[in-house]
Amino acid sequence: MSAIAESLRRQRLPLLTIAVVVAVGTIAWALVSRATSQHLTRPDYPVAAPAVEQAEWKIDYSAGGRFGKMTKKQSARYAAQKARAGSLVQALYDGIFLDPAGLKATVKESFAADAARSFDAERLGFPSAATDVKTIRRTARIALDARTAAHAIGHVAIVAEARLEKRTVQIKHTSTLWMERSDNKWRVIAFDVTQKPAK
Repeated sequence: MSAIAESLRRQRLPLLTIAVVVAVGTIAWALVSRATSQHLTRPDYPVAAPAVEQAEWKIDYSAGGRFGKMTKKQSARYAAQKARAGSLVQALYDGIFLDPAGLKATVKESFAADAARSFDAERLGFPSAATDVKTIRRTARIALDARTAAHAIGHVAIVAEARLEKRTVQIKHTSTLWMERSDNKWRVIAFDVTQKPAK
């Protein structure tokens, strides 16, 4: 090897060492920063229990205000609309207890304006400091107008528990929702709700 080549080789080695040290340091700093951020940052809403099986939804449907059998058209409309009304109820109460971060958007999308303002003021579900939220029972009874399937009443009952200040708290939530369909979209136009400690 020539003297020039040997000199170039010796110059490259320190540079390579510096580059490796800088890269390792950068990665380590990123990992520490990420871990610190995850440790210190907590969302300002209740957090559902991770990898915990939530209570299964049990929803009973009925057709109200009918005399005799429904026509084929009414039956088809009822079958299609009961599923949509049920989806609204599930999305709303999943938001209250398991996805508070998305609840505001759900209410805005699914409530009449006056009902939405009143619902926001209720402060339902658990306090923001709650963790490990778990639903124990989720049931609903939804009755649709048999003639048009454009109006419905939903009776909802939820029992859920969570960790709050090193103790487990449990609440029972019952509500009645008055729903209306317009442009093939269901909205809550009024509601009545009661929430209290279950034990």
